[in-house]
Amino acid sequence: MAFVDRSVGFNIHQGLDCLTHETNATAPSYCKRWQHVPLHPEFNVDPSEVNWYRPGGYNRSNWDYFTWPYVGDPSMQIGCSVSTGMWYGKAECFEQWASGQLNNYQVLSFQFSYLEVDNNSTIANQPGGFFWNNPDRYDVYDLHAFTAQNPNHVFIFWTSSLARSIGTGVSESFNQQMRQYAIANGFPLFDVADILSHAPDGTPCYDDRDGVPYNNGQMFENYPDDGLDIPAICQHYTTEVNGGHLGSVSAGMIRVSKAFWVLMAQIAGWQP
Repeated sequence: MAFVDRSVGFNIHQGLDCLTHETNATAPSYCKRWQHVPLHPEFNVDPSEVNWYRPGGYNRSNWDYFTWPYVGDPSMQIGCSVSTGMWYGKAECFEQWASGQLNNYQVLSFQFSYLEVDNNSTIANQPGGFFWNNPDRYDVYDLHAFTAQNPNHVFIFWTSSLARSIGTGVSESFNQQMRQYAIANGFPLFDVADILSHAPDGTPCYDDRDGVPYNNGQMFENYPDDGLDIPAICQHYTTEVNGGHLGSVSAGMIRVSKAFWVLMAQIAGWQP
């Protein structure tokens, strides 16, 4: 299996590495940070959220993470001939790269990051977005045609990552369209947005435009309440004021990585 993503994908990659340890007790400290910043203990999770045990660990040696051209570690960057600055460039780049990897991987996928679903993005537009059959840009119809040409491979569809400030109308619309399209067309769906926008007890989490002050010790925000509740990453899973990376605390990273194992097990034939 190979997946392509930005920095949140690297966090997931790290989480999968965490689970290769037989137990959280022997894993590095970044794998098991259950306490939030001291200013906000209400966002601590139960330590069991970052616990696991499996004899020999969860072996992900056949699963590879890559990033886009000119992003992150050069040794992990995929190659393609198009600009990846916009969402449709990333989609087209993925197909170019994946078409040369069919002999190396059985399962392939990529994720749009929260940067692709901010309020300025066209990705959720109807017409013109990812779920519209555009004559002049790459979209889900092109990706669907590519999967149909390669029926012996599995292509996973992902909802986007989320941030504290993204939570936007675009992210909410895009992720709902992704869910509907994957279900209607029988694609495996990795609903990262749903996982990250619910606290461990199942409580939904919303964007930071709520009028509630937040201080992570380095940055402070007190955005006025805009009257909208848009799904966003829970503060249990990130300490960032506006962002949504999963490394500062471990619960989100470990939850998503455990979910990836459940998804891959089902693709491999496991019946829950």
